[in-house]
Amino acid sequence: MGTPPPSSRTLLSSWKEIAAYLKVDVRTAQRWDKKRPMPIHRFVTGERSHPYMYADDLDRWRADADPGGDDTPNGGGSTPEASTLATVPGDAGESAARAPWRPPRRLVAVVAAIAVVAASLGVFVLRGAGDPASARLDGTRLIVRDADGRTCFTRDIAEFADGESTGNPPTHDDWIIEDADGDGHTEVLVNVPATIRGNTTGRLASFDRRGRLVWQFAYGKARAWEGRDFSAKYRGRLIGVFSARGQRYVVGVAWHHLWFPAQVVLLDARSGTLVDEYWHPGAVYEAFPRDLDGDGEPELLLGGLSNPGLGLGHAGLVALSVPFSTPPARQGGMSGFTGGREFAYLAFPRSDVCAAEGLYPYVTLLEADKGDHVVIRIQCGDVSFHYTLDRGLGLVDARVSDNVPARHAQLERRGILSHTFDAAERACLAQVHRSPTVVNGNDAALFAQWSRCE
Repeated sequence: MGTPPPSSRTLLSSWKEIAAYLKVDVRTAQRWDKKRPMPIHRFVTGERSHPYMYADDLDRWRADADPGGDDTPNGGGSTPEASTLATVPGDAGESAARAPWRPPRRLVAVVAAIAVVAASLGVFVLRGAGDPASARLDGTRLIVRDADGRTCFTRDIAEFADGESTGNPPTHDDWIIEDADGDGHTEVLVNVPATIRGNTTGRLASFDRRGRLVWQFAYGKARAWEGRDFSAKYRGRLIGVFSARGQRYVVGVAWHHLWFPAQVVLLDARSGTLVDEYWHPGAVYEAFPRDLDGDGEPELLLGGLSNPGLGLGHAGLVALSVPFSTPPARQGGMSGFTGGREFAYLAFPRSDVCAAEGLYPYVTLLEADKGDHVVIRIQCGDVSFHYTLDRGLGLVDARVSDNVPARHAQLERRGILSHTFDAAERACLAQVHRSPTVVNGNDAALFAQWSRCE
């Protein structure tokens, strides 16, 4: 009489059991696996990997195998039919039908202990996955997967449950996935948010491809400016990675959780050590490395908004050397706050359409075009203003979006604006102000030249 068929979910927990089920030796089973991979799962404990698979998965694998001689799953008479089990010696030397496998209690206890430790660390790692390629947030759990959809790691980050709202800026990086330190493996850089309760500030954390924390940097510090005190509570907004002068850097941008300052940090990509920092009097929306002086090394461009105090301010473009404090300090403008070490600074006019509707002039694009120019787009709602600059940041072209005249006319009809959009106003919007240091974006006297378009 034949042996009974196995349960559809009989577990084979080693190469020895897999080979016995196939009625071959272990080497033959492993050789078959190399020729045509079996549906094997692997359980990892420390540095060891334990194969396991289910009998019904192995049956399907065997049924799909191509015949090809005695050394293939279906090619030789030594392989049993799928409906029979291998036999194992009994206590009296007799053969007995193999009972469904159950894991030893000790193994179950080990697995449970590993699960408890992994949960307490907030990280679960699946070995065998490739480098991280994508990430998503499920509640407080960051789930990182490789290009084939396999889980590289998951990590619980409690701050995401009680994090400061990011609002609705044009750009915001919760994380980026990149080989930040240049070691050939991808890291995951995460902006861990500041918490709503208390004064916990945001931080930038670097995790390796298996979810281990490599380094972290806490944003912000308390600052004072013209009678106003700003706490050390900041929230991360942008993350970027670039190389300059033979070193790999991570640039992080964080905004104060209530008021205008933004902190820009230059970190060593390997250690997270602070190399340099820059303080900007308003939000920074875009960061872009670009060689401006032709020496083959990049400067860092920041597209932001200068708006300390009351008012909508004006969009600006800051150029910084790398490291930031390389140039000598200059006086004037807001150098008392920024340090006055800018490579250059451009301020852009704010259309009266923006002012009439109470909209900040956001920088929503900062990039290079095919002609090696720098392109910056400034946006207020659904109207936008485009500026093309040469390598020295001289103006090449200025344009407004097609809907600016129509929106202007609409505001005229409503009695909010009292004049027609004409060639003089268009020319006014092309007047870019350049200065050696950042200027106060709410200084009305300085921007009297823009009275025709503001």
